[in-house]
Amino acid sequence: PSPQIRALARLSMSGQVNAVQFELGVGLRWPGAERERFVTVFSHTLGQTEQEQSAQPWEFSTITIGAPQSDQNGQHKSAPLPLRHPTEPVRFGLHFHDPVSGLGLMGGIECLPTEPTCSGRLLLFLGGTEMVLFTGEAETGPDPHAIRVGGLHWQTRPDGFAISYHGTIMRFAHPEAFVRLEEGLAASWTEPATIALTLTLPSPLPSPAVPLFLSHLHGEVVLRDRHYPVDAWGFLDSLKSEETGRLLPRRLLSLPFGPDLGIFLYWVETLDGPRSSGIVYHDGVPHTLGPEDWELVYSFHQGRPTAFQLSLSSPTASRLDCHGETMVAIPIVRHATEGSALAVTFGLSRTLWQGREARGVYEISERRKD
Repeated sequence: PSPQIRALARLSMSGQVNAVQFELGVGLRWPGAERERFVTVFSHTLGQTEQEQSAQPWEFSTITIGAPQSDQNGQHKSAPLPLRHPTEPVRFGLHFHDPVSGLGLMGGIECLPTEPTCSGRLLLFLGGTEMVLFTGEAETGPDPHAIRVGGLHWQTRPDGFAISYHGTIMRFAHPEAFVRLEEGLAASWTEPATIALTLTLPSPLPSPAVPLFLSHLHGEVVLRDRHYPVDAWGFLDSLKSEETGRLLPRRLLSLPFGPDLGIFLYWVETLDGPRSSGIVYHDGVPHTLGPEDWELVYSFHQGRPTAFQLSLSSPTASRLDCHGETMVAIPIVRHATEGSALAVTFGLSRTLWQGREARGVYEISERRKD
């Protein structure tokens, strides 16, 4: 090691250094050869074995109701959804917005069979532009029914998952923290957090299987100065990363009205033109939606989405025409593998239909003009 690294090690050993931040450059967050080279070198340095990257040829997946899922790899009989698979990526994403406290909760976990680590993320909307963030990676543990990434812990249950967090989180309130990174980091702080949640899946699970589940989230979030009870309907998605169209212009919207009605829609601008899909849960039964079944139109003010109008019809569910508003609008810049970067806005929404309220989440992304 260089003399500087040796000096830093001596200071750390003597207790004079509590933390170190490595400024590696935003460029290493962009998909591409430089990022892949860095990940390989960094993993090798820390003792991880290099794994072959799995191909990801898809850019969009239309929601379909597929064949029933069989028990594989000794999956625990009481766990409705596995946290690991020997040959397939496993990814779960949270989309929840509590109607009473106003707390928004997103994030999830992802494990790839070709990688020795799992990743985890937790993002909380506290109101306005104030947010809480945790991201991390950790070695895959021996328990196939549990994933632990730092303080974030997912555990299978007979009716879903237990999701908890015990540890330090980053908290910030900068309105453009994900765009003006240096200012956002400078204005952030760390503090302890305790989160205990139970996610209950539909019972019985839809058969044939679907990649989106209208689910119930219950528990609490405790921060240094606040306590949030959580009792919300929302969605758990099991779409693989390459199926979500994340690196393409897209629009997502969730409308969880309650246990009897929930809607999740997404539209993606693929290289072959627009594609859209969706799902509606009606009285516990999921029905897929085609492009001809719905129309979603947003209104904008100074480039930010402020409201939307949704018209939806399905042969198996009632017609729905509703108006919604965005309650939080967080801008970020997402760099894509092809084409210019994406200007993304995401956050929380509120929708009314026939006197019923749906508190959901949304995302809009489009190519940057510069």
